[in-house]
Amino acid sequence: MSADIKHEARYRYGDLALKTHKYVQINPKNIVFWLVFDIDDENTFSWEDKLLPPPNIIVSGLDRADSSKVVGGAHLFYAVQFVPSSNASREKPVRFLDDVKKGMTLQLGADADYYGPLSKNPLNSSWNTSFLHAHEYSLNELNNYLTKVTKKRRYDFDWSLVAESRNCIVFHELRFIAYERINYAKENWTYEQWESHLFNIALTWFNGFDYPS
Repeated sequence: MSADIKHEARYRYGDLALKTHKYVQINPKNIVFWLVFDIDDENTFSWEDKLLPPPNIIVSGLDRADSSKVVGGAHLFYAVQFVPSSNASREKPVRFLDDVKKGMTLQLGADADYYGPLSKNPLNSSWNTSFLHAHEYSLNELNNYLTKVTKKRRYDFDWSLVAESRNCIVFHELRFIAYERINYAKENWTYEQWESHLFNIALTWFNGFDYPS
């Protein structure tokens, strides 16, 4: 199933859909190969902020042809080891899949009302697409990330030179993030969106973490 406007989907052969349409059904019927999360464009890197593994593909951009979507957004694609999902499938794997998807949705700040089946077509030129890696996650692997509580730190930086101040530490942590994301921001966001993105990260770090010396 595919479409140029999300609410006007039609069935198309796979190759034709991937070549011509902005939205596609990424998973076949009764089997799940991909977990797709619909997030605000400003939260494109929420997976990194929440210590989750990187998605395989990030597809972002504004659909100006679809009046039902008036703001930019992104779809994060995670390739998973396939899970049969028909009514005849084993209940335990299907429930585990649902639990992992709900946990990822919560941690990513994704739209909890997004269930597909259509997603942004990663191969369509209407979108900005980033292919990050080809790893196929197991559900256990993703679930393990959901239980992590340690904070990532940059150990190639001499933190002994930083004053024992939460403000100073947040500043340095935030600048490292900004360095890594600036090229993406230049291509996809306005200055106001970039400023809001960094402000929200700083606020999360400032309020939510203890900083060891």
